[in-house]
Amino acid sequence: MKESVPQSEKQLGIVSGTVVNERGEPVSDVTVSLVWMGPTLAIPRTDQSDTTGKFWFGHLQWGAYTLCARKEAAGYRENL
Repeated sequence: MKESVPQSEKQLGIVSGTVVNERGEPVSDVTVSLVWMGPTLAIPRTDQSDTTGKFWFGHLQWGAYTLCARKEAAGYRENL
């Protein structure tokens, strides 16, 4: 018997990835910001990349997003 998934759960998505430098090496402790580009004002969500450069945002409604990464201490520009 197949389990039924609530409609609200079907509407959710994720954004994940790995922050790398110009040599393709993972960068840790980067602040990654995600902003929904919907019709209403959205508060940016943030995450920190782990020791392998990975980040993850879950439980997102479908739509367009802007993703930015920042690590000022290492001398990187505002958006990686």
